[in-house]
Amino acid sequence: MRNSGTDEFQRRALLLAGVRAMAVALAGSVSTPSRLFVTMLARYARALAIGARELARQRS
Repeated sequence: MRNSGTDEFQRRALLLAGVRAMAVALAGSVSTPSRLFVTMLARYARALAIGARELARQRS
């Protein structure tokens, strides 16, 4: 039987990694103030993804 909790954390980690990648890509094509916001968004998404992966690892 699948561990749906772990699957959910892994799905969220992948989603957040995608958000981070998109934010990094956007950072290269926007003005400096917007770039700062996008960089903060990317760092936040990365931190959330790391947390989600760690929780998934602990639950498996």
